[in-house]
Amino acid sequence: MNYHTPSGLKPLIQELRQINILKHDDQYNIEKVSIVLSNWVKKTEWLEEHFYTVDPVNGFTSWLIFEEPDHTLAVNLVAWEPGREITPHDHNTWGVVGCVVGIEENYSWMRMDDGTQPGYADIKKQNKSITCFPGDVIGFSPNDIHSVVNTSDSVAISLHVYGKNLNYTNRFQYNPPKKTAEPFIISFN
Repeated sequence: MNYHTPSGLKPLIQELRQINILKHDDQYNIEKVSIVLSNWVKKTEWLEEHFYTVDPVNGFTSWLIFEEPDHTLAVNLVAWEPGREITPHDHNTWGVVGCVVGIEENYSWMRMDDGTQPGYADIKKQNKSITCFPGDVIGFSPNDIHSVVNTSDSVAISLHVYGKNLNYTNRFQYNPPKKTAEPFIISFN
């Protein structure tokens, strides 16, 4: 897959590659990547102007910044329109998300069914949310389900690091009212 790493983020990629994620378990990777990413989301000099561009149809735009040839250690950047929400989804890989600009509200969802019926999912939104302000990071385990809302009045931008490119994890997006689960593929810009 094609990607473009902005010159200002090349040192981040070097730091992430030094963790050597394939040699460690998910929790170790989440902890170490969180430390590295937290330093990068506190500054914005690497943030190029075009990353503020948002697809008005989808309400967000995602750029693939880096991935290894085997699709592991994927890094992408996401820009969200104010007030927009992405449907509940999982990642099917560990992940760490760092907020760079704006405010994102993350809601956890719990799967109520056993997941054995293809295309069916009964999920319930949890009461507590996690607010991600610029400089904050949030870690996700492979089976976590969450939705995200940009609660700020301007574009929100977040930097994401995953154990694998999300388009290669067989992940799902969920429709709670219809109780469905469908494959979730991202069109990277």
